[in-house]
Amino acid sequence: MKPVPETVEALRALHLGDGERGDLADLERLSCRVEALVPTCTGMSIAQSPTGITLTFVTPGTPLQRTDPLDFLIRSRDGEGATRLRAVPDDPTDEEAWRLHATADASAGVRSTLSLPLVEEGEVLGSVTLYGEHPDTFAGREEELAAVVGAWAPGATSNDDLWFSSRLRAAAAPTIVAEQETIDVAVGVAAARLNLRLTEARRRLREASSRAGISEPTLARMLLNGQRGS
Repeated sequence: MKPVPETVEALRALHLGDGERGDLADLERLSCRVEALVPTCTGMSIAQSPTGITLTFVTPGTPLQRTDPLDFLIRSRDGEGATRLRAVPDDPTDEEAWRLHATADASAGVRSTLSLPLVEEGEVLGSVTLYGEHPDTFAGREEELAAVVGAWAPGATSNDDLWFSSRLRAAAAPTIVAEQETIDVAVGVAAARLNLRLTEARRRLREASSRAGISEPTLARMLLNGQRGS
């Protein structure tokens, strides 16, 4: 698999995408290991809970590679896509009917997904979501795949993102990285000017933005703009 453009941009902004030993190369190798184990797996998204950053990899030449964020707006117009209400199956025990119900609005090329939580010392740090071309792509492979990606197999869930919405979150990754850098600089400035520890300056920025009803990046930019003007 190969990273989508925004994933490359985000990793480079984090200084993790340069060189053979960078995270980008490591993640590409990981995606290739997944694909080698399950050839009909054509997409992988890694979501980091603390940062909100999502990194996405897709197999070249597949429908997932051709997915563009604009597609989600087209598919979400009135009467189509995820906004359309569908009747649920009459028989709650009919597994096939429920599967068809779940896949009715699936993204092109996605017929099954497997989401695996990344857990360390009891804390969920993120998740890995895999996308399959067939309904049974991941059937019975949860343990193997969890071992490959370093995830917690008992927490696996299926078909949670047939719409491939992680592609939208991946598109936002460069913006999230840039905003976090702005916050980090603003926290450093506040800590220096107010003689605070970085953790305390960060807490104050978070609380001040909440009280003001504005986002943390917006307040951080205001602080930095004021610093430049002083």
